[in-house]
Amino acid sequence: MLDKNIISEDILAKLLIEANTVQKLIEQLNEGFSHAVNLIYHNHGRLIVTGIGKSALIAMKIAAESHRPQVE
Repeated sequence: MLDKNIISEDILAKLLIEANTVQKLIEQLNEGFSHAVNLIYHNHGRLIVTGIGKSALIAMKIAAESHRPQVE
């Protein structure tokens, strides 16, 4: 059986890595990102998304969300 303290320390270490990564992403957000989001949001035609591996999974999620009915 694994020691609970080791598991907790491992989880904490992983969460800190994720938090640092998110912080770095926040620092990189700029007008270019906002412009890209606005272009996608206001697009009335087709949007092509592609990827390999994990990027492909994200692309499929984006495609699925774009076909979901909007409730306002």
